[in-house]
Amino acid sequence: MFASTFQSIVAESMGISVKIIHYFLMLLLSFTIVASLQTVGVILVVAMLISPAATALLLANRLPNVLVLSILIGILSCGIGLMFSIILETTPGPVMTLIATIFYALAILFSPKKGIIFLWWRKRKLVNKIQYEDVLKAAYRLSKNDDLSIQSIANRLHIKRELLQSKINFLLKKGWLVFKNNDLVITEDGRFEAKKLVRAHRLWETYLVEKLGLTQEQIHNEAEKLEHLFSAEFIDEIDNALDYPNLDPHGSPIMNLASKIIVYQ
Repeated sequence: MFASTFQSIVAESMGISVKIIHYFLMLLLSFTIVASLQTVGVILVVAMLISPAATALLLANRLPNVLVLSILIGILSCGIGLMFSIILETTPGPVMTLIATIFYALAILFSPKKGIIFLWWRKRKLVNKIQYEDVLKAAYRLSKNDDLSIQSIANRLHIKRELLQSKINFLLKKGWLVFKNNDLVITEDGRFEAKKLVRAHRLWETYLVEKLGLTQEQIHNEAEKLEHLFSAEFIDEIDNALDYPNLDPHGSPIMNLASKIIVYQ
């Protein structure tokens, strides 16, 4: 797996034959193992071959950066492990292996792009975005029937008042909702953002029918998910790919976009 990862990175970044890189790395790996086995032992050889490189791959994508990080992590693992082995008066090999494993565990947790904590935070951020956008879209649709209130939004979305209140507070800070005479009102900026969501939803429904061949009964839930995930520029590309349709598969009008200004229909 380690060699295959290096091959793919090299092939993409340098354009060198994968076979050449494969056999060259295998040759270097063989020299390293043969030279090191009798000197430091099997455990340390395996640990220093795998742990620094695996840690570096969690922290970087480009081959030069991976190589530099692997070297630095290996040096730090050996240096810190040797220091602790002297302090604890024990053999250095297992301590170096433990330090390298600790570095790998820290990378798994705190890697800026691949770490567990980063992935959890990104997922939480996406969930919050979906929730407040759903609240905004519900507020926009309810406002058209003069039925906009916190309770009516809660009834429409079937969510708890406590969660809804936090999303309402966020939308109030953004200036998309306001209170006027104790009544909840959606602002013009809020309408603009909500209409972008509605437009994205209807374009995705059209795309799913025309390009993927789904039926009208299959598209709503999928479009509900997709409308939150992509930028306005990407939605414009979808609109262009569909040749700027006027109606979605359900016959609802799709708002036009010209010079970044939505023409409300």
